[in-house]
Amino acid sequence: MKQIVIKSERTSPRLEYVLDFIFNQFFSCGYTIVNDGAHHISYEISPSADAIHIKSSDYLLGQELMPQDHIIDSTHQDFDLFAYIFYQLSRAEEYNYLSDDNFGRFPGRATSIVRNFSEPTVDIYLLQLAAQISDKNGIKLSRSEQFRLLHTVDVDQMFAYKHKNIKRKLGGLVSNMIQGDIGRIKDRAQVVSDETDPYNSFDILKLGAEESESHYFILVGDYNAIDNALEIEKPAIQTKIKELGKDAVIGIHPSVSSNNDSELLQKELTRLESVISSGVKNSRQHFLCLEFPNTYRKLIENGIEHDYTMGFHDQIGFRAGTSNSFYWFDLENNEATNLMIHPLITMDVSLKKYLKLDPAQALMQTKKLIDQCKKVNGPFCLLWHNSSFYAAEGWEGWQECYEGIVNYCKELKS
Repeated sequence: MKQIVIKSERTSPRLEYVLDFIFNQFFSCGYTIVNDGAHHISYEISPSADAIHIKSSDYLLGQELMPQDHIIDSTHQDFDLFAYIFYQLSRAEEYNYLSDDNFGRFPGRATSIVRNFSEPTVDIYLLQLAAQISDKNGIKLSRSEQFRLLHTVDVDQMFAYKHKNIKRKLGGLVSNMIQGDIGRIKDRAQVVSDETDPYNSFDILKLGAEESESHYFILVGDYNAIDNALEIEKPAIQTKIKELGKDAVIGIHPSVSSNNDSELLQKELTRLESVISSGVKNSRQHFLCLEFPNTYRKLIENGIEHDYTMGFHDQIGFRAGTSNSFYWFDLENNEATNLMIHPLITMDVSLKKYLKLDPAQALMQTKKLIDQCKKVNGPFCLLWHNSSFYAAEGWEGWQECYEGIVNYCKELKS
């Protein structure tokens, strides 16, 4: 395929990052930057003849954290498409944010300029650009990605009641008795009698694992009130992790405690790697705790190559404006990194806890996002928890929602 030639009198790490995303990752054609001669796209202040013009701004050519509002406003005459894409992928607005969230997270409601999470606007704009290039230059750009379900599961606890130490079992039982939670008390007795467990839902989750690329992120941090991690030293838990690894990729679910502690993260990685007897390269932060730039820097320091945290905890949709994977750009160091970010589109807890949807409403809203991914031929990344089928904890009817999501993706892909 013919390379796309972009005319720009100046270049920068930011501009090269955006062009690499567009023409090497989103499309598979490659590009060249020239300051003179024939070209397909003009990235300058004034348009040039016989080329698609994208009005350049100083944002990509400087080191300012935030662009001026009109630069990333598609309705304004000074709209800079490349700057808009960089702003979205870099998550510039999330730097230096003073969070009022218990976990220090950046909520969807805090977005200051771009509030439309329901559409992958970056993908839409790029497909429009491809159509312009085809019409003007006769060059057909091929999309590198394809629509598919990217099935991911966060395993905070492998079991609700089984394989817990006596202290945790007694503490849980006493808590249930004080609260008068007869349902959970009965479930505890059921586990003792026939070895079932309400969190052992992995047979249900095989529906998604068998139909798509699947990932399990395992929480192995030190036990505390926030992380409430599983006891990885238990042989039964180690056996289950190995079983899951036969059908899916095992990744780390870094604890909240490790978010600002690189040594603790390394300790957790060592625990998990000793169980699966291989290196761990994939991660997703517990509670989706993501602080720029510290979280990603610590992942890189510890050898993580792929992260799946990029989604809002309180919203569903496209946090970075795209369904496509992209490399993280470290704004403070003004350089692209080798950490690949895989955007999360829908999480079960967002649907139920934060958006207050019932299972039927959740399925309907999720299908709309799946349709958007299908429209731009990008992956749909779903996050489900193995604990999110337990009726005693409010998840009655959510198995049907989960199965509806997986089956809908299967229908659209076929």
